[in-house]
Amino acid sequence: MARTANKAANGAINNKAESSSKVVKRSKISKNAVPLEKKISRTLGISIGSAKEAIANKNEKRVLRGEWPADELFFKTFPEDSAYEYLYTILEERGWKFAGEPYKGDDMNALEKVIKKSQPKRCLWLVDEQEAQILSKIPADSIQGGRHKIGCILGAESANYKTNITKRLNDKPYYPKSYYLPAEKDRFEASIAKEEQPLWIYKPKNDYGGSGCHVYKIQDKEFRRKMAKMIQSRRHFILQRYIENPLLLGEYKFHLRVFLVVTSLQPLCGYLHTGGQVLFSTHKYRRDEDSLGENFDKHAHLTNWSIHHLEENYKALIEDKPVVGIGCEWRWRRFISYMKSRFSNFKPEQLTSQLTRISRDVMHAIAAHDNVKRNLKKMVPGRHFEVFGLDVMIDEQLKCWLLESNNSPGLNRSPEKIRVPGSKKTKLNPGARGATKDTHFILHDLFTLLNIDNYNKKGSKKNWIKL
Repeated sequence: MARTANKAANGAINNKAESSSKVVKRSKISKNAVPLEKKISRTLGISIGSAKEAIANKNEKRVLRGEWPADELFFKTFPEDSAYEYLYTILEERGWKFAGEPYKGDDMNALEKVIKKSQPKRCLWLVDEQEAQILSKIPADSIQGGRHKIGCILGAESANYKTNITKRLNDKPYYPKSYYLPAEKDRFEASIAKEEQPLWIYKPKNDYGGSGCHVYKIQDKEFRRKMAKMIQSRRHFILQRYIENPLLLGEYKFHLRVFLVVTSLQPLCGYLHTGGQVLFSTHKYRRDEDSLGENFDKHAHLTNWSIHHLEENYKALIEDKPVVGIGCEWRWRRFISYMKSRFSNFKPEQLTSQLTRISRDVMHAIAAHDNVKRNLKKMVPGRHFEVFGLDVMIDEQLKCWLLESNNSPGLNRSPEKIRVPGSKKTKLNPGARGATKDTHFILHDLFTLLNIDNYNKKGSKKNWIKL
């Protein structure tokens, strides 16, 4: 009865909207005003309870409508930049109109002149932090939800430096023991003197895609030389305890890339997506000395997508590897299904619980960073948001370890064809096709969560966990 009433009541609610507003006004001076639910009940011949439920459902639909009118959905970004190219495609699919690049040429200061000129009445800006700093000068306005949205939180880039994330999360049980050098050189030396030759991974302060990372044994002379050289040059870097017992699938390492979106800083609010990306190494995992130090085999120890898609590694990439298959990516649902079938102690809800805790702590670490707090006054409430990619490894005990947090979350297309080395031929990469589909749905979920437009063919808020 209630479902039938809901459908029928939608029209009645719309027809009675004007009169109901008059009823509300009259109710201040008349005790005999008839409530809207009673009018609908009499009109449709349904119970008061069903009428109230219908009104509540109608109001919920109104709340879920996008904040911006359909004819004012404009966005600006850099469509040729791989970081934004797929976002461009998704926004056009949702009915948005491309209003041009934020500025022309290489002079970022040109953006100062651009924002002083006439802009679209409302605009979504997908830019990096340097541009976002300039865009933050756009005056605030009184429109609910604001006339502008900027996909960047000021100060978050430095908050995500490996050195700064380490300072904030080093005491967490899911963060590998790490040392921030050169500041913690003495503490590191005292610590390793008590341990039995563990492996350590060297990570530059803010390189990405695995660039510059190496795994060393403590007693390795090359490790000692490199550490001394880096300390002498005053360069900042991280030494992190290497996870030596990662869970392997088909003898290959992998990590999960999960997505955190921070939608507000005051009050602090963020969400974790229930899906993600699964990225593999392309060489079998090994810990012998031939793969460490000067002979470091990055394709066995690192799982960053960009490393494995270099031309030098195409042969391993197109190989049909045990369990993993061709390429270095899996769809999220394939990973969950495989884990459930192979590991009796694997519970998806336990994985979600671990990822939720990690994401919540990362969100708080970003918000608490000095650069973010210094920029708070510049950011108009409700205007800024940002997506972060968290890299998480699972060990043999199914424990999650946070490796790093990234401002560039990698929400772009994966190439579906790989060139065969020494040939003009290409080979289909089915894992990449599936990964692109996952990215497609994650981006639709993102814009549905942000609730700016009215697009309802794809995307769901149900795929986000509020932190």
